[in-house]
Amino acid sequence: MGQFHPRRPCDKSAYFDFDGLVMDTESPAVDGWKAIYAEYGQEFPLLPFIRAVVGISDANFDTAGYLAAQVGKNLDLAALRSQALAYRLQVQSTLPALPGVNDYIKTAHRLGLRLAMASSSGRLRLDGYLRQLGLLDDFDPIICREDVLHIKPPRTCS
Repeated sequence: MGQFHPRRPCDKSAYFDFDGLVMDTESPAVDGWKAIYAEYGQEFPLLPFIRAVVGISDANFDTAGYLAAQVGKNLDLAALRSQALAYRLQVQSTLPALPGVNDYIKTAHRLGLRLAMASSSGRLRLDGYLRQLGLLDDFDPIICREDVLHIKPPRTCS
């Protein structure tokens, strides 16, 4: 894919982010891990998870490994990750757009704004969810992780 080159600043455009703003993709991930942790009698480490994962392009928190360390046992980490992923994908496949999103899109169209989507998610994932929501044709361009050199700047504070 080529580099994204934004149009001139005078363009009338509205840029949307996806995860957590158009669709709540993050809660199903947390809920799946909470259930797995509960199976082992552990409380899910929400704050460390949020700090290391939410809004980050490359997560640096090993949720399964952290659980194994907490219970002090060797666990099948791949199976835990697979279980969490299956839960997340199943729930996400039924989610609607967050409240107000469709109204913002309608208003933007009425005002003649060009709608763009910018996300650190991958193209296949993002296109699939936009198709699920019936919003794929509302955004042009759709800029994903494959379209840029740097997905997000690193966090500078904790």
